[in-house]
Amino acid sequence: MDWFTKLALTIQIAIWAGLAIITIALIVRRVRLKKEETFEKRDN
Repeated sequence: MDWFTKLALTIQIAIWAGLAIITIALIVRRVRLKKEETFEKRDN
């Protein structure tokens, strides 16, 4: 592989890894907020 292909793959892997980390962080945040939520706090 030439340097351009390696660079393109590295950038793509970095973007996918960043998106995965953000997604996991948002899921964890939502689960924590859901656990703290009481029935009275819900806005139905």
